[in-house]
Parts: sequence; structure tokens; C-alpha cells
Amino acid sequence: MPADKLALLSQNLSSDFERLVKEKGHPKGKYSHFLDLRKTEFELPVRLFCGGSINGTNKLEFIRVASLGLSRVKQIVTSICGDSANIKICRLDWALDLLGKTPWDLAVRCRVSGVQSFRFYRSRGCVSYYPHFTRDRVILIYDRLNRMQSKGDPLARIFR
Repeated sequence: MPADKLALLSQNLSSDFERLVKEKGHPKGKYSHFLDLRKTEFELPVRLFCGGSINGTNKLEFIRVASLGLSRVKQIVTSICGDSANIKICRLDWALDLLGKTPWDLAVRCRVSGVQSFRFYRSRGCVSYYPHFTRDRVILIYDRLNRMQSKGDPLARIFR
């Protein structure tokens, strides 16, 4: 099962990347600087957010992390942050495609042990079901094919 999204937090940045993001980056959200590293001379599949408003933390969001592999991700993190001992995982998404099943089919049968609350939302052009939703952990089930079709994504044709 491939990782669908990876976001890491770090207090450290190498001097090259710190200088680059301050020169070419712009404010975005709660961060003082943002730069898409795919559009730089480094051509790395990472969106870099620097100088978080609360504690100055930096965030690295990997693009298409499933195609990179663990060794390449470690190599990229080391080049951007230097020592990777203080890196924390902020977000890690796993994707699993179940063709022929709707979120409703799974919601009727899906239970998470020890969890008393759940949520339903109508969003992304379809129904989303959260069998577990807390500050620290979220489990989301939604119709990805329906979402891809509503956005006109060419990959939606693969599922036919």
C-alpha cells in the first residue's frame, strides 16, 4: 500500500535552502516563506514552508511520495535539513483503492476499536466517512474515483 502524502516538521534547514527560500519564497498561510522546490535549480519534489508563526518550525510536503521510495525521501530530507534526527512526521496518508465499493458500503461494516464518535460529510463531490476523527489521528474513507472525475483528472480513465 503506497503512501499518498507525507509532511514533515523540522527546526533545522541547511543554509543553502534557507537562503533560497528567503530570496525566492513568499508568505503562505501561517508560514513567513513558501517555495515549491520543483521550480528551482534543485528540482526536488518538495513544497517547503519556512518560519511557522507559532514556533518558527519548517514544513516539508512531498509531492508524489509513493513514487520516491524511502531511501530517496531520506536523501532529500538530509539535503534540505541536514541532520534528520529532529524530524517529526506531521502527516502521513495511505491510499487504498477498493473498486466497486462505496463509502456507504464500508461505513456500514467499518468499526475502529475504542472509538465512540464518527463523522459523515458531503464534500469533494461525494460522501466522506470518518470512522475515527481526533486531533492526533484521522481515518478518512471517500470515493476517490468520483472526486477525480469531478476534477477532470485524466487518471480517472485508468479505473474503467
